[in-house]
Amino acid sequence: MDIITKRHHALRLINIWRATTLPYASVDKLPASIQAHLPFHAQEIYLAAFNNAWEEYQVGSLRQREQTAHRVAWAAVKHKYFKDDDNWVPREFG
Repeated sequence: MDIITKRHHALRLINIWRATTLPYASVDKLPASIQAHLPFHAQEIYLAAFNNAWEEYQVGSLRQREQTAHRVAWAAVKHKYFKDDDNWVPREFG
């Protein structure tokens, strides 16, 4: 097996692992309400925070785990963005 084939195989395995172990493998897999209301960068923050919390907090029921991951994800978004009327606006840090 050459290096390109090995790399392709490894990337394929990583994608399969992500799709089976993380609730949201990509931004386009986030709930429609998140996609519709958050800017793309905020969606990326939500995705990363949710998946990290999903892996980190593996106690309780799946429902509790999911609720915790959503709370962590929203907190991460709110750290970088604030809501102005119906728009999410990046916070300015000096």
